[in-house]
Amino acid sequence: MAARFDAFISYSRAASSTLAAELRNGIERFAKPWYRLRSSRVFLDDASMSANTGLWSTIERGLTESDWFILLCSPRSAASQYVTNEIAWWLEHKSSDRILLVLDEGEMLWDAKAGDFDWPRASAVNRALSKAFAEEPRWVDLSWFEQDGSLRSADPRFTERVADLASAVRGIERDELVGENVRERRRAIRLLRGGVIALSGLLIASLAATAIAVVNGNAAAEQARIAQARQLAAQAIALGSTDLRLASLLATEAVRMNDDAQTEAALFQLQNASPFLERSLDVGAEVTSTAITADGEVVLGDAGGTVSTWTDGERTDLMHISGRVSSVAVSDDGSVVAAVSALGREIAVWTGSGGEPLPVDSTAWTSDLPGSTVAVSADGMYLAVSDYSNWTALFHRTGNGWQLVGNAAEGGALGVGADALTVFQSAAGWVLLSLTDLAVLDSGEPVTGMTANVTVSADGSTLAGPYQQGINFALWKTHGSAGPAYGAEGYDQVATSAIAGALDLVLDEDGSRLATQTDGAIYVSQARDPSSPPEPPIVLDGAGRIAPETLSFRGEHLVNGSGDSALVWDLTHPGRITTEFPAPVPEPCTACGEQLVRINASGTRLAMTDLTGFSTVVTDLRSQKSVTVPATEGGTSYVAASWFDENRIVVSDPDQVALQVLSGPDYSTVDLTIPLDLPPDARVLAIRADGTETGRVTVFADNGHVETVDLADGAVVVASDALAAAMSGSAPAVADIAPDQSTAVLWDYDPQVGMKYVDLATDRVLAESVVDGVAYDGSSRLHIFVGGSETVLDPKTGSASATRPAEVESIPPPVLSPDGSIVVSGGQTGVVTLIDIAARGTVVGRIAIPTQDGQSAISVFSPDGDQLITTVPYLYSQDRAPSIRIMDLTVPGWIAASCAVAGRDLTPAEWQVYVGTTPPGDLRCDR
Repeated sequence: MAARFDAFISYSRAASSTLAAELRNGIERFAKPWYRLRSSRVFLDDASMSANTGLWSTIERGLTESDWFILLCSPRSAASQYVTNEIAWWLEHKSSDRILLVLDEGEMLWDAKAGDFDWPRASAVNRALSKAFAEEPRWVDLSWFEQDGSLRSADPRFTERVADLASAVRGIERDELVGENVRERRRAIRLLRGGVIALSGLLIASLAATAIAVVNGNAAAEQARIAQARQLAAQAIALGSTDLRLASLLATEAVRMNDDAQTEAALFQLQNASPFLERSLDVGAEVTSTAITADGEVVLGDAGGTVSTWTDGERTDLMHISGRVSSVAVSDDGSVVAAVSALGREIAVWTGSGGEPLPVDSTAWTSDLPGSTVAVSADGMYLAVSDYSNWTALFHRTGNGWQLVGNAAEGGALGVGADALTVFQSAAGWVLLSLTDLAVLDSGEPVTGMTANVTVSADGSTLAGPYQQGINFALWKTHGSAGPAYGAEGYDQVATSAIAGALDLVLDEDGSRLATQTDGAIYVSQARDPSSPPEPPIVLDGAGRIAPETLSFRGEHLVNGSGDSALVWDLTHPGRITTEFPAPVPEPCTACGEQLVRINASGTRLAMTDLTGFSTVVTDLRSQKSVTVPATEGGTSYVAASWFDENRIVVSDPDQVALQVLSGPDYSTVDLTIPLDLPPDARVLAIRADGTETGRVTVFADNGHVETVDLADGAVVVASDALAAAMSGSAPAVADIAPDQSTAVLWDYDPQVGMKYVDLATDRVLAESVVDGVAYDGSSRLHIFVGGSETVLDPKTGSASATRPAEVESIPPPVLSPDGSIVVSGGQTGVVTLIDIAARGTVVGRIAIPTQDGQSAISVFSPDGDQLITTVPYLYSQDRAPSIRIMDLTVPGWIAASCAVAGRDLTPAEWQVYVGTTPPGDLRCDR
């Protein structure tokens, strides 16, 4: 029977009714011509799912007449008998290749070793899908759709996910369908404008009506502009996972077209997407070969025969050979660069002495085929060239140039070690040759089932290839392998990628990691023992369309060719709008409360303290130098800190039960001592100074006592014990003082304590409740987060604002921008979320942050709100040094990063496709 439906949506009505309806509408309307009701037809049962047996015949007919099966996965759909029956019918009568999975709630985890879902943990997956897929299926994540504060179908991510599903259902390439969607929206906008013009013509007889028509027309045009900008932002997000350069250009234009929360969110998300992408290099000719040094210097060969080096994005042309450059290689320090042509036997070497290429004597090289790949030893003393099939020539560097060591009747991928040359060809196996005379040291026969896509590590120690169909790639060691006998069970290591059909693969210099590539993404996998459980690979999205045999990997750096550009990746790179530097960050005490971070009024220095008293650290954010404050005279460390003024800090001395004002280059000079009215065993949890020598300073102690001291005479002007009864003996999650020192707040994880908010002048409790988090803004207003919403209490007016959507995590405590518009939430699980409260809880972006259990990164905004500073403590599970990250939060900064990663400008043709209007005369990204 001919299909009447393009897709059938299977779901649990109790869990996914809203999402199912929105998905049906989205798929049916995506890229819909204006004159048609829908672009595709999706079956969705809107009837009651009761025990009426007559329902099944309707559902079975829908299944029979549908081409695709879209399953909304959730714990309730996993338990639904109707969903189970629908899956079972589809698997019996049709193919699992036509099943599209959408995550609504719960977990969807895959067990690569078992070749099935990880059933103990895959709570969202129906058991009827057991063994239904030969490998891990792709799935669409919409788990955020119905969360509190979500924009649902108005979120640009929803359009992106609909595009994924619609392209599969309609059998059209995703990029092509996305472009068609933009064009159809353009047509609709033109029709809308035409309608406005026609209406204006009909009403022209009346001045009043004409004025109204003009207003309506302007409003319609304005709405059309806003809609087009948001659509452009959505298309940018959709392209981000495959072509980050073009996506960044489109997001930049979306912000310029209409700067609002949604377009800014798209631009921000793209600048944080694939943070390891450091830059792109606009070569101006097709990139045909690449190489990279451990410190990130890039060597490129192009179709025109030019070999160039790139240092920090700056190009230097080294040499030129006849025809297309087939392969380039570089020594570890970049002092030797070699290149070989694809046609003819032309080999060129650059040694850095005067910048002139040196000829290589290849007269003894008797191969009938042209040389096609070249390798250089790490020290630059040996060079090997192979035709990938029959011959390999080895050269040795001498004082007079390069001399031929000899030829070997072997050809393939090359690796030059300290004492041996490795040649690997899938059809012929591998051979290990002496660098002295090319004598055979070891060899291995081909592996049955091995395909042609193979590689060798730069040092020649490791071989890799796709031994069997699947996501596991076999690795063999050239020293210690079983020689000719190695085979199906003989590989030494395995690397698990996310893809089976890699278009390109390469090992790093010592074979410890494997990088595989397909169009749009690179996957970096750790080599491991075959019996060890796999770890998920690092995914480098946005790599563009692949240029075969242009992927290179050394140290922490990768480079790949994509058309007439090359993309440079740094696996230690924190992000394109983020800088990072090492700093002695105090480790937070999970039993005492979170690490405290304060920034001075100019935003140039950071004071960090740990409530255990192990250390207080001051870091200059400009020089990136840190000072660990010396211990007190009694031998202990200061606790809690605030900025007394621009250059001095005020800290608590637990030995003297007093505050100390510290100055000097190492903060060892005590300028002022301020006694506190506290018992000897009390510990100060928070300090707030107003930044003037003659002002006031307020402290919050762990016994609940809050007092304010006048610095002019040391007199206590405010003393409050209103919070003493709430202290439960352990440090609270948050004990903070308003910037103007008028109020204080206590927030404990214990629901019996919850949040208590006190007016220090009157000792009156202003509010108390169980909350998810609290934070002060720069105007001393308290923002209370509870149940997915935010309420603002202003002590100056005594008023509370209307609640707004804002979903925050409790640990670590949320952090507010000075103007109270942005809240930073999370970090304990490795992801920090920026939420725009002023835009009804729009998620500006999510940022990956290094973390481990009990060691959360703590953030603070700069006083002007233009930067987010994050302190990352030492992570022992990753052996990762502590550091400070600074993220640019300005739109101009995002645009500058966007243009840098694009490395080019938007073309008039791209403008026509994605924007749809006449291109402006100036399409420079940085205009």
